[in-house]
Amino acid sequence: MVISIVLFNPDLLILEQVLDSVKFAFDDSKRKWDVSCIIDLVDNNPNGGYSELVSQLIDIRNTHKFTLRLIKSPRNGGYGFGNNLSISAHKDCDFHLVLNPDILLSKTALSDAFNFLLDNPCIGLLTPMVRGWNGELHYLCKHSPTLLDMLIRSNLLPFLKDVFKNKVLRYEMRDRDYSKVITPVPYPTGCFMLFRKKILNLIGGFDEGYFLHYEDADIGKKVSLISSTAYVPDVVVTHKWSRDTHKSWEMRWITIKSGLRYWWKWNVSRPGIVRNSNSI
Repeated sequence: MVISIVLFNPDLLILEQVLDSVKFAFDDSKRKWDVSCIIDLVDNNPNGGYSELVSQLIDIRNTHKFTLRLIKSPRNGGYGFGNNLSISAHKDCDFHLVLNPDILLSKTALSDAFNFLLDNPCIGLLTPMVRGWNGELHYLCKHSPTLLDMLIRSNLLPFLKDVFKNKVLRYEMRDRDYSKVITPVPYPTGCFMLFRKKILNLIGGFDEGYFLHYEDADIGKKVSLISSTAYVPDVVVTHKWSRDTHKSWEMRWITIKSGLRYWWKWNVSRPGIVRNSNSI
């Protein structure tokens, strides 16, 4: 399997914890299957000065069990662009995990994920149970977003969350039991996306027209055209939650542009008319 982790001015202490959690999860899966692992750390900020520090981290943590590689992005082309650098470099692996640099895997996360995917060949993308560092469950299975959903979650008009409380709950699929498998999941979380690589190849990876946000909704939509996505609660990860969308007007504007692109692509244009700018 291959794991891609896109970095932009990363918190190196948290990244070390993430890599430790991956190591422990990989060791657990290694006891059951003859599996190899490559971790691509994609430095998406070529001018940030972190490449040397990440290289030192790689030198310390490379083992015979799994391989860490540094990919220096030629430019900051966005989250999907960075992951595509790794996706395009590995054509023949069985699974590809897209992982945020602030996600900790439980010890059995990979073993439980592989078990489920091997037992359910119709599933092309697996999304996990996500908990915060305080143990709180995050409700990250969502329906395909409408313009109203995007506006409510943008926090531009905070009172809308109270006015449309029931709609928000439906959007987050709160009517489903998060302690059980949920499928299909139209809009999976982007913090942990475990793909069958053949499905990822068929859909062409991420649409690089999204700089940040809604690329996960878009790729979930593309997967749904040829396969299915499943939420699997046995696969547990911990997320240091970051609401960057609400921290600056620049991030809000990036989110708005991504949301409008998603809405146009899947509601106005026919699927496929707005094509990927990559060629995986």
